[in-house]
Amino acid sequence: MFRTMLINPVVVVVAAATGIAVCRAAGTNPHIPEMLVASGICLLAAALATIPILRQPADATHAALFQSAFLGSVIHLALAIAFAAVILFWRKPGSAFIYWLLAMYWLTLTGLCAVFVKRMRVPAKPLGTATI
Repeated sequence: MFRTMLINPVVVVVAAATGIAVCRAAGTNPHIPEMLVASGICLLAAALATIPILRQPADATHAALFQSAFLGSVIHLALAIAFAAVILFWRKPGSAFIYWLLAMYWLTLTGLCAVFVKRMRVPAKPLGTATI
């Protein structure tokens, strides 16, 4: 499970390097400070969003795993919005921050969903049969 969680930092670093390279090739400013803040926000939100599914026992049902994964994606969204709002009102970074934040948010959400799907693919304990 821990190895799968390393997908987000790798994806963010590759995306940031690619974005910087494309901006430099186009002759525009890549806004590296804004990119670093947006990357940090999304990585922190993604790391905290994995807590609900990691707290599930190994023999959790699929319903419990699904609810934990859904809660994790909601936590990711809420924390990304909250941290971004703090930065927007405190530092007033400009539109480059929003563009970097959107890119990093969707990339970390995709990586987070990959972590959740991998965790949900383990065989779950069967539910009991109903008796009348």
